[in-house]
Amino acid sequence: MTLAEPTPLGEFDATLQSALQERLKRICPNLVEATRRVGNTHPGLMAVVAEYAELVSQPLAALDVTSLWAVGTGLLANRDAFSRLPHAGGMTEPLEPEHLALLQQVAEIHSAFVLGFASGRELTDRADHSRLTPEILSEILPAARGLLGRWRHATTMVQEQTRKFLSAIEQSAVGPSWQSARAGYSIYAVTRNALIGIGKLLMHAHGIVSTFLGGVALTALATTIDPGLVQTKLWAEFFLEQSQTILSFAEPFPELKIWLASMIDELNRDRDFRKK
Repeated sequence: MTLAEPTPLGEFDATLQSALQERLKRICPNLVEATRRVGNTHPGLMAVVAEYAELVSQPLAALDVTSLWAVGTGLLANRDAFSRLPHAGGMTEPLEPEHLALLQQVAEIHSAFVLGFASGRELTDRADHSRLTPEILSEILPAARGLLGRWRHATTMVQEQTRKFLSAIEQSAVGPSWQSARAGYSIYAVTRNALIGIGKLLMHAHGIVSTFLGGVALTALATTIDPGLVQTKLWAEFFLEQSQTILSFAEPFPELKIWLASMIDELNRDRDFRKK
């Protein structure tokens, strides 16, 4: 697969979405049960987890993506809050390690799942857009420029027409023009959409899918998209080489940050395993 268009998000991937949902349906009851045991201590977490488990259990075709995204936002917020708790101090009771691990796992799969829906991406995009203050744009600009520059020179992975488009976007990030709302948003949107497009390809690789789906590989589907998995391997190496830049760009955007961070972690684990 090469990046062949400005926003390479692809069509709805029913196979992958169904697999992600099935994984969520299997582990959400465990999270609900673990949360129920501390429900008196953390009633807010209990309400979010219970509602999320109910929403995600609906048939894929009838899923209320808007509600799932909204409740999932609360799930991500709780995941971040409880992850920081051991270092933040305070009076809030922390979660047991196994409970926190379940919450983190559901949050990671949710991020991948909701970004697989066009409406989920649109809702996430709207929320992220509201965060794009001049200060946030200034923070993400160096990372965005770095990624756009890499893609612009990646002749083996990005088609020429797209490289010309990316060059124009990269140039808009030079000088004061990026500070306008439209230019700043364009830089953000193109970079974000390209990362989602690449991430969707990597989700089909065995190492990534095994993390999200409990060992279920979609290698056959991956080879249909990318015969020989040559491009997949190149993009995996790109994610590893540019991991700090990618995470720096994604830092202000919860769904994107959690999804990309978990993907990079798995790519690192897979590379370390192959070196043994």
